[in-house]
Amino acid sequence: MKQKNKDYDWYFDPSEGWCHKRDIIDYSHYKNLDCWEIGVAISLLCRTDPQSMFSLKRKASLTDFIDMAESFYPDEKDFAHSVIEHVKSSMKSGKLNYLPDSESVKPSEFIQWALTKELNVPKELIPLTKGQKTPGEKVPPYLNPKNPDYAPELAIAVEAWETIYSNPKLINKTRGYITQIEAWLEKNHSDLSKEAVTRIAKVINIKKRKNGGVPPTGE
Repeated sequence: MKQKNKDYDWYFDPSEGWCHKRDIIDYSHYKNLDCWEIGVAISLLCRTDPQSMFSLKRKASLTDFIDMAESFYPDEKDFAHSVIEHVKSSMKSGKLNYLPDSESVKPSEFIQWALTKELNVPKELIPLTKGQKTPGEKVPPYLNPKNPDYAPELAIAVEAWETIYSNPKLINKTRGYITQIEAWLEKNHSDLSKEAVTRIAKVINIKKRKNGGVPPTGE
């Protein structure tokens, strides 16, 4: 949380705490955009006006944001680094994706992702997720770790199915599915045994590919 500083002009927001006037953001402008460059998206989460960080000639890339975050106040920098690491990890696992041929994200999907990561999203941006499933919705009993009958492999299987089949970049339809699923599991759940990886891959392999091999011509 920002602290009051006599050298700057601060104001107090009941839900946000002490905020500097340099960070008064026109959220309505950003909410009406079809996409955000990743640097813009992270800036908004950090409650820093992207216009104060990126000029019209400068791309708001992840690399540029990382460089500029070094000038943040210590507490702001810690939060920014946390967001950056979440973004990198989720991009790697396919849980967060750029729009085609860009370093941009869809605003509603980015904010939804941020909420699932329990990041502190500005209240003005939460309406972007309207109509989408939110973290506040009831978790199915089979995905709740507190359920006495919770089955970890089932939860991982559901996560893998949702991630892999919702991202065309993660599955090559001209190759065997099982080996690709196993590769994803080994990368994202390295603690699984080889036997568990094989079991889960077979369970979530789609019906028409149950042999796990390359589809015949025309499929």
